[in-house]
Amino acid sequence: MTTHLEIEPLSNDNGKSLFRSQKIRINGKEATTPLKALNPNKFRNKIPLNPNAFGFNEVYKNIDSRMMTRLLTDSDEHDYFSRELSNLSRKCQPQDLSVCVLKFTPSTSNSFPS
Repeated sequence: MTTHLEIEPLSNDNGKSLFRSQKIRINGKEATTPLKALNPNKFRNKIPLNPNAFGFNEVYKNIDSRMMTRLLTDSDEHDYFSRELSNLSRKCQPQDLSVCVLKFTPSTSNSFPS
């Protein structure tokens, strides 16, 4: 799958600001920075959100070595994890940019996913 990324600077502050404003387009979806990422896991179905708050969503999950092994060896665990990610992404607006961030926590200090 190919991803098309465009970044357009919106303001020229000559390096005087800690923040810069950019328009980011990824595969036809657009957001203007700076912006705050929303966690779809915190959305409540009955509470309406301001539509101007949307634009960028972050799905964040922690995975340790045991979970990684279960996801690779147990199809039911894999299916459940996939459904959970899909459900979270469905809570997002279709035009929003959504990013999945997986944090791997090793079981020992020097272990990495194989």
